[in-house]
Amino acid sequence: MGRAKKTLRVIPNPFGMVDHNGQPCCAVMMGEPFHVPYGAHRFVGAQRVSATLVRPPTETIIGNVVHQTVAPDHDVVWEFSTDVVEVPEHPYYFEHVSRGDLIAADADTAKRCGISQFVDPRVLLAKAKDFARKEWDDQNGAGDFDAAEQERAQAAADAKAAESAPTEKAKQPTAEATKASK
Repeated sequence: MGRAKKTLRVIPNPFGMVDHNGQPCCAVMMGEPFHVPYGAHRFVGAQRVSATLVRPPTETIIGNVVHQTVAPDHDVVWEFSTDVVEVPEHPYYFEHVSRGDLIAADADTAKRCGISQFVDPRVLLAKAKDFARKEWDDQNGAGDFDAAEQERAQAAADAKAAESAPTEKAKQPTAEATKASK
């Protein structure tokens, strides 16, 4: 029988990085050679909810070949899980835990990643969010991080309400239905 593969138990730290809109975006890609099929783009405890094109790519044609000179720019919305994710024990993930992109979910994982003192992941997530808030507010004005977070929450609620609300067309009876009822 084969030997059981060792795993690390981690939780994503969305606040390891924030984007230009103040949105948490620290998604760690699952390493392809380790446990994800080649070409698949999956993330540890995170998924892309949407990606809106902000600026298309700049391309130049030289001969018959199209060269992309400037990559496209997108506003990406992420959704992060607070659940524990098991990943293979590999230096790729050790590095992400040591940098704080992933948080050790238990004392054993922390010890194997070289962290001398295990700290509850909820405490570390709260500290990471406070640090991201402070950095953002220092650059953009006091309270801006929380305001941006409230705007995103309101936009998400509005989008959800729009999805569940009947469309205007569905509310209005068709001409045939109106004739049939007369």
